[in-house]
Amino acid sequence: MSPQRNVLLVMDKDLEARNVQELLQSHTALTCVQTLGELRVHLGRGRYDAVLCGRSFRFGSWKEILRAADEEAPGVPTIVLSSDGSGREWREAVGVGAFDLVTLPIPRNTLLGIVEQAAASQQARARWTLPAAAEAVPA
Repeated sequence: MSPQRNVLLVMDKDLEARNVQELLQSHTALTCVQTLGELRVHLGRGRYDAVLCGRSFRFGSWKEILRAADEEAPGVPTIVLSSDGSGREWREAVGVGAFDLVTLPIPRNTLLGIVEQAAASQQARARWTLPAAAEAVPA
């Protein structure tokens, strides 16, 4: 990955979360949280290139994470992590605004590539929206 990406991971502390952390920790600036409240606090304080979240966890679901991330940091891509993702679930996730849904386990380079694509898409959207916003400001 180009520059080290700032990633926010929202998952329960379980074996699956530890595996994802191991995949990401030496290649990203990784922050791990477990609740919607922690997610909101971190998104309000910092700039993240991507949010990764488990499909479900003790304190909610990926749909709640997606909604909260969009409220706190519009435009930050959210990637849903699923242990048994189906085509229907992928369509549902992407249909309501997720950048992608990936099935675990996943090879490190594949996950890092998806994070890189998410960050690049966020940067591209920012570049395309800046000129329009600048034109709207009266001189």
